[in-house]
Amino acid sequence: MDNIYKISKFIQHYITGKANEEEKQHVEKWIAESERHRQMIEAFQEDAYWQKEKSEHQQIDSDKAFHRFLAMKRKQRQRKLAYWWAAAAAIVIIIGISFFTGQKDSNSIPRQQNLLSEIKPGSSKAVLVLGNGIKMALKDSTSIQFTEETANINIENGQVSYQRAKEDSIRKSIVNTVYTPQGGEYKLTLADGTKVWLNAESRINFPTVFKGREREVTVEGEVYFEVAKDSLHPFKVHTGEAVITVVGTSFNVRNYPEEAHRITLAEGKVLVEHQGQIMSINPGEQWIKDEEGVHVQQVDAHSICRWKEGAFVFKDCMLKDVFRELERWYNIHVFYGNSGVEELPFTGIFPRYGEFNKVVSIIELASCVKCKINNKTLTVYADNE
Repeated sequence: MDNIYKISKFIQHYITGKANEEEKQHVEKWIAESERHRQMIEAFQEDAYWQKEKSEHQQIDSDKAFHRFLAMKRKQRQRKLAYWWAAAAAIVIIIGISFFTGQKDSNSIPRQQNLLSEIKPGSSKAVLVLGNGIKMALKDSTSIQFTEETANINIENGQVSYQRAKEDSIRKSIVNTVYTPQGGEYKLTLADGTKVWLNAESRINFPTVFKGREREVTVEGEVYFEVAKDSLHPFKVHTGEAVITVVGTSFNVRNYPEEAHRITLAEGKVLVEHQGQIMSINPGEQWIKDEEGVHVQQVDAHSICRWKEGAFVFKDCMLKDVFRELERWYNIHVFYGNSGVEELPFTGIFPRYGEFNKVVSIIELASCVKCKINNKTLTVYADNE
């Protein structure tokens, strides 16, 4: 395995123009070993703009990435994503397939590329439900400002922000809802300054202005919070099964139906209450409720939360978990043509706004499967050719 990581690093340098003479010799020797190796290298060098982008990819900043997302069709953004794809995917494929002794032939190169290229990634879109029940479709192009009772609501640049307009004596808060469809994501700033990111097929119910001793919201799906600090008014997140209490911190909540319920802490400290039991969670820990019950484990919180920064990160995941994410984001349906295919392992990273055909190419090569698309239904087969 050490040799696999070594050649993977050499290939990354080779693709990005950073390889020294010794590394070039290693890669060229590896390419000459089999037709399969040659095909893999060519797959990452087929686009001319990959040749032009040689700079190292910098760590993604969440706000900058969000604004880059709004302009993702610009050529500069496309070239950066292309480089990231090439560099990351080279390592993923080499390690993921462990070279699989050249058992696959050229037929494993992705078929139906034209059909796959028609599948587009998600975008900034959601639905805002006001206190009176009126629904507003939100897109990255939506720009509007208005007032609802005591809250000023500003919608622009793919996000909605709330601010208290004036004080009032009414204790009851007006509740708004924002939910994202399949293939959607959205960002909010609540009236207290708390920032919220909604992943695809997610929902948050919240007061337009927080009143009383506690700040309370309810969520479904996957939601990331950066809670504004206010020691006098604890922030509570209701997930349906648990209640999370914080003062000021950053954490990720994931409670999709038919999945394990997960709360991942990035910064600060939270208390998680479930059926009368309260557990304290520290940074780098994840609270889980699954078939085995409730427990806490150490995790790479940064990787788990990178969806909000524009990246899919999968570590030792089964294909069914990978494709479940892709279903939500690319608005597709996935079926498995062979028993057991959905349990094949996969480790990889790729940009959320990347082309679907390249996502499929990486998964096919790394997991020894083949995919066929019909309309928006993707069927995954074991590749035994």
